[in-house]
Amino acid sequence: MEMLKNHARKEVWDLNEEDVLNFLIFKDVDSSGRTVVHHHDCPNLGSQEISSCKDGVRCGKRHAAESLRVGIFDKLRSGFDSLGRKGAWDQESLTGNPVHSCMVKEYLSFIRQEQGQSGVIPKGAKIMYKPKMDSFMNNMRLWILTLSGIPKLKARLRRALYAFGHAGERSRSWSYDCTQCKEVS
Repeated sequence: MEMLKNHARKEVWDLNEEDVLNFLIFKDVDSSGRTVVHHHDCPNLGSQEISSCKDGVRCGKRHAAESLRVGIFDKLRSGFDSLGRKGAWDQESLTGNPVHSCMVKEYLSFIRQEQGQSGVIPKGAKIMYKPKMDSFMNNMRLWILTLSGIPKLKARLRRALYAFGHAGERSRSWSYDCTQCKEVS
């Protein structure tokens, strides 16, 4: 919310759908994403190569559409909700959550469509599988043993991190049982 407020140079209560849309566009085209999107006229369409593109405006590194929706859009939505600006956006009275406006939803739809037509699969974060997670958890356990503090909170943190690491696995379901992992069917 703070970045949106600074970008729009307005107070949170004065922000409208155009401010949200301009911020989403700014975040999308600032080359901080990892998904290479080429314009449909670009000869590099469908490749991950961006350095040989002649059109640096229509081709570039962008945030994946789902990443933009989940990472930025949902954070803005929940930020406005927490400030009491809930519900559908009303353009006439400038009330409600501006993230719920038609303009913002159309922009997200456009981004999905543009990336679908670019022929490039969005890059996602690498999945940490069980053997690597076990090694990570063992190193974390050793690190925690060297620290002083409340072991119960540290164990909860370890379990949360372990569960988070296995949330991406689709082929197996894992249940964390305090100190070791066991497979659940």
